[in-house]
Amino acid sequence: MLSVPPTDTFAEFLRNLKFARQMVDSAQCMVGLKVGSFDVDDLYRAAWVQAVSAMDHWAHEEIYDRAVYFVQVHEAAMPSRFRDFEIPMTVHDALSLGADPAEKIFREHLKNKLGWQSFQNPDKIKSALALISDVKLWETVARILTSENSNGARVTSQDVTDELTKIVRRRNRISHEADRDPENPGDKTPISAEQVERVIERVEQLVRAMLLAIGDIDRSVLPQGGRRSTFVKIEQQDRAHRFESLLSQHQAEAHSVLLLLRDWTRLGGWITYGSHEETSCVPIFSSADTDHWAIAIYPVTGKVFVTFDRLAQRPPFDDRDLRTALLDRLNRIPGVALPEDGLECRAGFPRCVDRERPACGTRSSGSSNRFPVNVGTKGSSRMSDVILDDPILNSPYDEPTRHFRFGKDGITNEIIERRRPSSYFMPVPRSRKNGQQMEIPELSADRIEPNTQVNEIRTRVEVWRRRGYPNVTATTRKLLEYWADPGRDNPILFCQREAAETAIYIAEAAVKDGQTWIRNYLNDQNLEHNDGLPRVALKMATGSGKTVVMAMLIAWQTLNYAAGEKRGQYARRFLVVTPGITIRDRLRVLLPESAENYYKQRDLVPAGLWNALRQARIVITNFHAFHPRETRQGQGASKITKEVAAGGAGRPSPFQESWSQVVSRVCRELGGTSGIVVLNDEAHHCYRT
Repeated sequence: MLSVPPTDTFAEFLRNLKFARQMVDSAQCMVGLKVGSFDVDDLYRAAWVQAVSAMDHWAHEEIYDRAVYFVQVHEAAMPSRFRDFEIPMTVHDALSLGADPAEKIFREHLKNKLGWQSFQNPDKIKSALALISDVKLWETVARILTSENSNGARVTSQDVTDELTKIVRRRNRISHEADRDPENPGDKTPISAEQVERVIERVEQLVRAMLLAIGDIDRSVLPQGGRRSTFVKIEQQDRAHRFESLLSQHQAEAHSVLLLLRDWTRLGGWITYGSHEETSCVPIFSSADTDHWAIAIYPVTGKVFVTFDRLAQRPPFDDRDLRTALLDRLNRIPGVALPEDGLECRAGFPRCVDRERPACGTRSSGSSNRFPVNVGTKGSSRMSDVILDDPILNSPYDEPTRHFRFGKDGITNEIIERRRPSSYFMPVPRSRKNGQQMEIPELSADRIEPNTQVNEIRTRVEVWRRRGYPNVTATTRKLLEYWADPGRDNPILFCQREAAETAIYIAEAAVKDGQTWIRNYLNDQNLEHNDGLPRVALKMATGSGKTVVMAMLIAWQTLNYAAGEKRGQYARRFLVVTPGITIRDRLRVLLPESAENYYKQRDLVPAGLWNALRQARIVITNFHAFHPRETRQGQGASKITKEVAAGGAGRPSPFQESWSQVVSRVCRELGGTSGIVVLNDEAHHCYRT
């Protein structure tokens, strides 16, 4: 049997399982005594229900205990979903008044919020435990159970969830349907002591494996002596959101600052926010005895203040020489000039001083992975010959945090520690005999123009992502969290996630988030260029997986439609338009009924939502299908007849399809011509009929 750390909740779980085993023993005794006054099998059924209830109760209590614990440790120790856990103002006021212990108040709030829910179904257990652990639950449980198999047989996550689902379904039939046998109306489904004993044993194994999967908590790191407020992280959520909102108004630095703060928490630090109207952000790190904070970041004034006055009060920075060394190091940054007499006060510098400063200077040329890059324009004297030791700076599964700087002669091997802003190279007009033609620009810094709107939207999406995807439907949030799960066996590329997230943010969250300018901007552009047809373009690099993004968007729309969300906002009909037959055939992976569909191959849809996805109706066609064809009436008519009917040669033929007939033909398999989402693959191929 799997060995797990002893906890009060697990001990209670074992006691509850003991009651179930005692029921089985009692039933077997009654069978031996030939008690016939009632159906002894009902004791077996009661034991089955007791075993599942023991697991349900354990899950609740484990969540309550760990949730109360997590708010007492640094933010880095908190699971991602717990960081965004919200509390109502009534709970906030009770915590502020301090009439009852904070732990009691928060535990009661958790019970009111979660106590009515059942944590028995695999999907519900996974969702519940995600509040207290970032682990990919069932995959980890499967690996643990595999390691315990004496015969070496592999257990998959599907095996685990299928088995637990069967156990829970039988429990539900016992509780809600009197365990009636569907194959023999009037009789109950047979049950035996051996069956129930196996179920009890399996439930215990699963709970032990879940405990090992989510890991133990180190209570030795709990703050002592009331050094930190137990609920400081939760109480400051509003300030954090206000800071990010104010910061986002300064696009040039916002993205870099948010990345730095994210990295700070990953390295073990935590963050607090000021209470003034212009809230400040203070990154903090803790030693064994105290907390330290060296800077305060202000979102509106654009200042970063070094808190030498705070540092001077606590060791080791009460040593003036150490503070002097810190000041000297900061003053090496171009644009920073802190006064030498500022070691006892707060000294500030502009937030944007290091925007284009290389992180490590010039890359070393001693690496064995040297990568030559020649950047320039044909016929141009300006050509950059650069040796890149390693051109790969970022993981494809995480948001980029570094890029090579463009200089006056093109790409350099200097690294900037932030994501490259979206931009384009301004083309240069040149004269030719046949008129003006735009020339491919020189790829240098002086030809770069920023994509201002794209960068602003990108920042808003990143803030929204960090806040846990607010202002979306429950179905949408479930998909977004599933795609972003860091424990996925089949992770989704970040560029794919961000493309889908951006489309979803614009459709569902932007207006509620106060970013109405995005919708207004798109409406104005579509009115000017697309005759008012609402279109959104997702520009992605070749090979980055546009087809996966289309599958994600189809799943998002269909599953919300199936869940009964606003029917005018979501659809289950999709028309996929391609530029040619080859691409059309390749996109059959978008059909849920295809054996090679991306929804399963790329694990885009949780198992519990797969049946709902089958409601999607998808037609994949190429552009040529939109050319009006000859009607059936004209197929047997002679050329002379067609000219006469048209009123003369060169006049429009009455035997050619009208546009409404074209639409009806193309959309015939969709079962209607309304409520359709059109996905234009390879949209840079633009045609006009």
